[in-house]
Amino acid sequence: MSVCIANLGSFQMDRQFNFEECNFSVTEAAQYLRVSRSYLYKLFATGSLRPTKLGARTIVRGAEMKRFMTDAAASG
Repeated sequence: MSVCIANLGSFQMDRQFNFEECNFSVTEAAQYLRVSRSYLYKLFATGSLRPTKLGARTIVRGAEMKRFMTDAAASG
């Protein structure tokens, strides 16, 4: 289980949480990955990062961001 403390601009948590079980808005995911929102949408378009739709909202699951970062680190 991966545990961390998040401080994502206006999205702040001062307690520990299980990252893989969290859902992030596009803005929060971009802040966490330290990329722009437009680059995040490019990652969605190429299939490198898979978003999830909840009604009209687009979210990124913590588990998906972890998978993306693991794959990116492995590919060098």
